[in-house]
Amino acid sequence: MEDHIDPKCIEIGARLSSGSCGVVHAGRMLDPATGQWTEVAIKMMLPRDRPEPCEYTQFTKEVLSTAGLSKPCKHVLKVHGWSETEEGQLCMVMKKYDRHSAGVAR
Repeated sequence: MEDHIDPKCIEIGARLSSGSCGVVHAGRMLDPATGQWTEVAIKMMLPRDRPEPCEYTQFTKEVLSTAGLSKPCKHVLKVHGWSETEEGQLCMVMKKYDRHSAGVAR
């Protein structure tokens, strides 16, 4: 996937939710060309001392498939790209939707 985001251009904020293999945080993404910050949601693998290689593979597949669908399908969330934390943790950077946005399940 070509949409790599420089880790220096993302800021991870408050935790929004978590699931069996990932956690989603609010965050911000800097557009280096304009100097503007955009609110985003950042999904990361759950922190573990030693994640299994298959966990990385599964998360990478999710990032790639979601990003691939977000361009042609208007009903799939928008993926801005992927990055990694300073600790090397892979993350997916997505558009942050207001929970009251049309079409968002409550």
